[in-house]
Amino acid sequence: MTPYKVGLPAPAKRLVLFVADGLRADKLYQFLSDENSAQSVLKAPFLKKIINEQGSWGISHTRVPTESRPGHVALIAGFYEDVSAVTKGWKTNPVEFDSVLNQSKHTWSFGSPDILPMFSEGASDPSRIDTIMYSSELENFAKDATQLDTWVFEKFRQLFENSTSNDSLREQLQDEEIIFFLHLLGLDTNGHAYGPHSKEYMRNIKVVDEGVKQVVEFMEKFYGDDGKTAYVLTSDHGMSNRGNHGDGHPDNTRTPLIAWGAGINKPNTTYLSGHDEISAEWNLNHLQRNDVLQADIAPLMASLIGIHYPVNSVGELPLKYLNNTPQFKAQSALVNAMQVSEQYLVKHDQKRQTELMFKPFFPLSNATHNPRTLILQIKMLIETEKYDDAEKLCLLLLDLSLKGLRYLQTYDWLFLQLIITAGFSGWIIYSFIFILKEYFLEDDHRSAKLRYRPNYLRILITYFAFLSLYLILFVQESPKTYYVYVFFPVAFWSEIIRQRHTLFQSWQFAVNGRSRLSVAGYLAGYIIALEVLVYSYFERSVLTACFVLAALWPATMPSNFRDVNGKLLVVWSGSCIVSSLFMLLPVEKGEDITLVNSGGLLLAATGFITLRHSKPFMKEEDTFSRRVIQFQIGLILSSTLLVYDTTSKLSQKLGLPVLNQLLGWLFLGISSITPFIYRFRGEQHFLLRLVNIVLAFAPLFVLLSISYEVLFYCFFSITLFLWLALERKMYRFEAPQSRGANTGAMRSLKINDIRIAVFFLFFIKVAFFGTGNVASLGSFSLQSVYRLTTVFDPFLMGALLIFKILIPFFIVSSVFTIVTKSIELPAISIFLLVLSTSDVMTLNFFYLVLLFPAYRSTDFEVHRNWLAITYSLPISKWYTEDTSEWTIDYPPFFAWFEWVLAQIAARILSDQEMLRVDNLNYVSRQTVYFQRGSVLVSELFLFFALEKFLETWRQSNPWQNFIIAASIFLNPGLIIGNDLASGILFAILLNFKHIFLYLAPAYFVYLLRHYCFQDAGKSAGSSRFLFKNFIVLGASVAITFAISFAPFIYLGQMGQVLSRLFPFTRGLCHAYWAPNFWALYSVADRALVFVGKGLGWKINEEALSSITRGLVGDVNFAILPNIQPNHTFVITLLFQISALVKLWRLPNFRNFMGSLIQCGFASFLFGWHVHEKAILLVLIPFSLIAGESHEHFHTFVILSLSGLVSLFPLLFQATESVIKISIFLIWIILTFFGLSHLIPR
Repeated sequence: MTPYKVGLPAPAKRLVLFVADGLRADKLYQFLSDENSAQSVLKAPFLKKIINEQGSWGISHTRVPTESRPGHVALIAGFYEDVSAVTKGWKTNPVEFDSVLNQSKHTWSFGSPDILPMFSEGASDPSRIDTIMYSSELENFAKDATQLDTWVFEKFRQLFENSTSNDSLREQLQDEEIIFFLHLLGLDTNGHAYGPHSKEYMRNIKVVDEGVKQVVEFMEKFYGDDGKTAYVLTSDHGMSNRGNHGDGHPDNTRTPLIAWGAGINKPNTTYLSGHDEISAEWNLNHLQRNDVLQADIAPLMASLIGIHYPVNSVGELPLKYLNNTPQFKAQSALVNAMQVSEQYLVKHDQKRQTELMFKPFFPLSNATHNPRTLILQIKMLIETEKYDDAEKLCLLLLDLSLKGLRYLQTYDWLFLQLIITAGFSGWIIYSFIFILKEYFLEDDHRSAKLRYRPNYLRILITYFAFLSLYLILFVQESPKTYYVYVFFPVAFWSEIIRQRHTLFQSWQFAVNGRSRLSVAGYLAGYIIALEVLVYSYFERSVLTACFVLAALWPATMPSNFRDVNGKLLVVWSGSCIVSSLFMLLPVEKGEDITLVNSGGLLLAATGFITLRHSKPFMKEEDTFSRRVIQFQIGLILSSTLLVYDTTSKLSQKLGLPVLNQLLGWLFLGISSITPFIYRFRGEQHFLLRLVNIVLAFAPLFVLLSISYEVLFYCFFSITLFLWLALERKMYRFEAPQSRGANTGAMRSLKINDIRIAVFFLFFIKVAFFGTGNVASLGSFSLQSVYRLTTVFDPFLMGALLIFKILIPFFIVSSVFTIVTKSIELPAISIFLLVLSTSDVMTLNFFYLVLLFPAYRSTDFEVHRNWLAITYSLPISKWYTEDTSEWTIDYPPFFAWFEWVLAQIAARILSDQEMLRVDNLNYVSRQTVYFQRGSVLVSELFLFFALEKFLETWRQSNPWQNFIIAASIFLNPGLIIGNDLASGILFAILLNFKHIFLYLAPAYFVYLLRHYCFQDAGKSAGSSRFLFKNFIVLGASVAITFAISFAPFIYLGQMGQVLSRLFPFTRGLCHAYWAPNFWALYSVADRALVFVGKGLGWKINEEALSSITRGLVGDVNFAILPNIQPNHTFVITLLFQISALVKLWRLPNFRNFMGSLIQCGFASFLFGWHVHEKAILLVLIPFSLIAGESHEHFHTFVILSLSGLVSLFPLLFQATESVIKISIFLIWIILTFFGLSHLIPR
């Protein structure tokens, strides 16, 4: 790529970059308590003076992962490095990149050996970048880390002193385009060791401030105050309150940025923008705050000294920091935009050359908006001195180029989504078939299905799919990994089709002797358990709820089992409750040596108690085993004492004693090998073996713990032992005559063995998340390894932390192995079941990553606003509040439903911002999950409706009922069976959502004729009007509506409520047009405009844009007559009347369903302002009669395909494409193929 630079003289000849590693923005800017007095003082008075008198300041916002390497790459190279860079090492660059250091004439860098080499080794001319580094041994968390920063400042001073005797060096120092990079690691090291609130961290801020002051004074003196030096101070990342970083917590992402000197704006006291509650306590409200993204710093530095912008930079030049002529600013902005657009053009050309049907990024691929045209326009504006307009156009080009880059970088997402989804789902089903075939079906069933006939058509299609996909990948020069991605889904699905009979046979085998609902309940419960575990990744407290449910498990057991094992069950419940408490404790723990010692002593005491009551699993003469356990208890006590002594020495800043370090590594080594040595003694009782394993890992856990982790390890191990005992007893209780004989024969899987899989998965999750969060770098604390090493080594320290996390996993795995053996089940069977089905969780995470930031329709903000209105305001303002355009326009029952949800949200969510009326368009993770979760929970009503349907609708083929029920989303017809209840329930439904008025004529006619006339099934002439039924039905409906609207009648707001429910001014067509008659009418009017212009017809010019306004107002037509609401009402009623007459004559179920369908369809085709989702009011009742005949079925197929596809534009982004297509295909397979050969001929 071509590098670009500003063609005007640069304001600075040299630049000094200070990177205070691990410096939080608030700790630098705010007043902090003085360690020698009770007063609040500034720890950085020199830098505060710079802010007030000489420079510009703000917050530099970093990105996840908030680690040193990606942070330095972003601020020096201007792009955000992929997190996979760490797999090649912290210092080694996976791909060489450009940087401001590389573009400088010469750079002198001072600091850590972990940071400086990544910029020097990858430079185009390594001789241009000098690295002056201290040894890695100085990065010791047990020593005063300020020495790292004083070392840097001293070496900087020595560089200039050496120039007095070195002519070549003196000449280099006088050159232009030079950079001095001072990496200051002291704050990060002290932050890890003592935390950002510690006096050590505060003192280090003062050391940095004084060092920066000395550097500035030295530079100005050396260069004779020539005013050609620019200074930038920032940080690579922040620091959490517990002294760690890595995740996206604001304390980790907010870093300071202070710039002053040549080319930098002075403090702006006129426009005081940029402030929020974050900076309210910094006493800087009298100055403008200028925030940037971390990558924006690179183009800022390049502009200041006039070097080429890094070719990989995606940063936006912060013009507010520049103090220069309007021409220079405009030229700098142009160079910034050209450099980013160059990346877009290169990527665009590469993609266009290889893609078979390349679809360019439209906003930059038209005549008026493309990089070359926009650049020419900008240059013309600069030439005509329209600098402000040029800057605005530069920002537009930069923004479009960044979006274009993102578009091209994610160009293959849809393809990859499809392939990965197909691959994972194929693996899940294929492995599940394997498990069913090998471990579930009995031998006679299994052998019957081994004789597969070769299907040559399937084989041919498989090979054709392979060749076609590989040919496409080859032509498009796709990465080699794509070939692997494609192989697995084709192979898996080919085998699934071949072995599909195993699934049907397994279902029949499972329901043998059980109800279908029971088997479906087991499977649904397992999937729900998987989803709960997914959610627990985001809300760790969910695991507490799971432990509480486990504590209540005994309540579901047979009473005679509870009577025999009462004590065991009580201890189990108590252990679960105690274990659940650990899930409520914070993962970001401070050091608490008392808890560590208490845990160590508790483990030792548990070991002594176990030894004293070892008769059931240890022979009296087995002295060796007793001595081993005694030795392990001694190691636990020794480790506890060692931890106490080491922590005491470290807190006194005496460093890590060599003896303590050697003993720590010795204990770790001995404990690790003890279980393996002990295993050579041959057969042992399983309890003895498990006790030996738990005690063996206990000293390691003590050594690597800083708080409550040891206590968790103890109680978690006890819970696992109790689970083992319960499963053994349950298994023997269920069939004592055939179990417990220890014959060694293994049985097949049963449907209720799902419980074992759920417990295993749950305990695995607890093992990984019991004391931390393996999904968040921020939950790891380096203090855990200070008893073994204090010298910074990311890989050694990381390995020790991972080892600590794996210890509970080892215990779970050991107990699980014994459980499966005890219940005569192959361990591999449950393990494979967990392994395959847990990929359902993997797919969840895959789509959560894609869909959490994905498109959210206006309905998301609509319902958030309704939650806020009903929660924050009295009922008198529900239908008058209009802060947002999304006012409540549903009937009162739905408003009360929103009120209930808001009360739940207020009590279970820590984020209450979603419930503020003035917090428009608010989005947070909790808000998204609550809104989407409440929708899913509300769908439970569907389950009960479908269950009622399966119970009451008597058809000859229960499978047809099952398929129809599974294809329905909502079914008003399910409430038929009691006419009065039907009327009341439909009235309630109308007061939830008045779109069901579309179906009201059918309900009115059916209930009036069927409930209010005697002998309604015979000829109309023999019917007798039942006045009492009419009064009861009418009164019931009236009372329902009265309950709904009574508060608003009392408040005198009935007119306001009705105006909200029926806003006829919204227009004939919805914002997203429903594919109905009025859509065709609107298109015809547009077509007639072209004809009318040629024939000289009178055309209403104002109407030409009317029909696309949607929510804005009434629709007017240019040629055709205008349509009013009363027109649509009359037309709709005319097309409903025939079905209503037939229903009146014979009010049976079939006519009622036909009337529902016709009323819904007529309303959809001819109604006013019809929402496109109204087609569901047609499709759902049609589902109930689709299986009656092939005529019904064929009509249903055509209507369903066209209706559902018309809903696709509601989810129009690529990230949702796979989901909507997959669900659509699954629905087609279930409904069409499942129903087609069950229809009677």
